[in-house]
Amino acid sequence: MEKKRVLNLGIGYTLQPNALWSLRSNENQFHDLKLFAADVYLDLPLKFNPEMVIMAYLGYFNYDFGPGYIRQIGANNPVNGLLSTEETYSAKGNSYPVLGTGKALWGQLGYLFPSMGKEDNKGRLQPYISAQYSDFDAIPSRILQYDFGMNWYFNGHLSKLSINAQNRPVYSNSAEGILKDGRKWMFVMQYQFRID
Repeated sequence: MEKKRVLNLGIGYTLQPNALWSLRSNENQFHDLKLFAADVYLDLPLKFNPEMVIMAYLGYFNYDFGPGYIRQIGANNPVNGLLSTEETYSAKGNSYPVLGTGKALWGQLGYLFPSMGKEDNKGRLQPYISAQYSDFDAIPSRILQYDFGMNWYFNGHLSKLSINAQNRPVYSNSAEGILKDGRKWMFVMQYQFRID
């Protein structure tokens, strides 16, 4: 039985006047929140074997949260603060600048193999790569973060083992401003299941 082909296009814009504020000369300055995003998603079973599927996603984001806004995110981050004696900017555990005033491009490409095993279903493998390329106003250099990994699906999507490797930039504060100070790796293995 042939699987469905999916092509999804999305576009959105949000405007909220005076939604954010910052301090300038000890006075509150209010800023409009302006968010624009456009994305495309493709789910493409191959003609010669519909159980083999290519999945691709690409999103463009142009955000304005006010001057100098930056948000750093770390998945399950074990660290919650910085030492005042250190000149680090983004090395709080596994966090790095993900969101902010500026532009970002995020993409992911995956390939789903057919079921393994002739008699017993041993699941399906899905290798993938993803990357985010960002140009935020608060950071002078552009940011490139990338991941690659493998999902192993059991019982459809009810159970999944994932292995992921992420490479991200690290930044430090200096007299010249925020400067890139190398890169770090993070390796994660996780298991998820859903009970129906």
